[in-house]
Amino acid sequence: RIEVPAHLQLNFRVMDGEGNELAMGRDLSKLQDELGQIARMAFQGDTKGASVASEIEKTGITTWTIGTLPDGIPVKRAGRTVTAYPACVDENTSVAVRLFETAREAELAHRRGVVRLISLELKQQMRNWEKGPAGFVQSAMQLKTTIATDKLLADFLSTLADRAMVGDDSLPRDERAFREQVQRAKQRIPVVAEALGRTLAQVAEAYAALQVVLHNSPRAKAVVPTLSQWRDRLVFPGFLAATPWSQLPHLSRYMKALGKRLEKYLSMPEREPRHGPVLANYWARWQAEVERVGPAHSEKLADFRWLIEELQVSLFAQELKTPFPVSAKRLDKAWSEATAP
Repeated sequence: RIEVPAHLQLNFRVMDGEGNELAMGRDLSKLQDELGQIARMAFQGDTKGASVASEIEKTGITTWTIGTLPDGIPVKRAGRTVTAYPACVDENTSVAVRLFETAREAELAHRRGVVRLISLELKQQMRNWEKGPAGFVQSAMQLKTTIATDKLLADFLSTLADRAMVGDDSLPRDERAFREQVQRAKQRIPVVAEALGRTLAQVAEAYAALQVVLHNSPRAKAVVPTLSQWRDRLVFPGFLAATPWSQLPHLSRYMKALGKRLEKYLSMPEREPRHGPVLANYWARWQAEVERVGPAHSEKLADFRWLIEELQVSLFAQELKTPFPVSAKRLDKAWSEATAP
């Protein structure tokens, strides 16, 4: 990505309803964070905002007893109308309704809250999987060097709940939609659990095989630390929940690609110094950009992370194949789109 000189960068000015300047600067993300904090404090300290909050905010909810939850609530403050966003919030053994100052924050919280509320409704169905899927013990043994068994089980159950309870569906905001979602979730739990269990078994097997290769290739010591880093970016405590559902089936292929990369290092050592730095550069740029823009980064930027893995397959393990053509040129184009203003 080309760095634009400071004097050529946009200078953002944030104005209030009366035309007064609230803030100014060239870093839009920083301005949004600062003003978001100010808005939160102002809302919490506003008597009318507090009144609205007391009317809608609730705690100790264990089933849908909150009627229709609006997408947003207009609130008058200092002569201006702002929007507060109500959402269900996960409190482990129950759910609360809270107000948020941004729609994005509310959406993320509401998803977790809905998952918890449906899980409370379907305790028995979830209890059937509390010891994990078939073959879980073996998978846990294969992954024990990097993930404690209890953490792996918690990750499995959390991922199962999120995918079965909500998945790609719209989040319910009234009782009828919630009841319909409960019925869908009830039917999906065993299907999702079995699919997730198969994926976990495949990942664990590929991980164990890669471990053997990494620890039994003395002539490849120079490249082992690099491959270990790539491995640890794929499999780590919480990886099931952290990996997009559509990408989970590809994890075992990505780890097999790392094994192939090691094989190529031994048989065609000239490939590593030619292709390795290219992959490392893409990863460093992606990681720096994600850290800069924060967790609410774009879907295109999130997808770019998996393009890097596909490029690694293409460069070092063509026999494993990629689901679509991939090249450095394709990644450069995707990067431009993902980081466009």
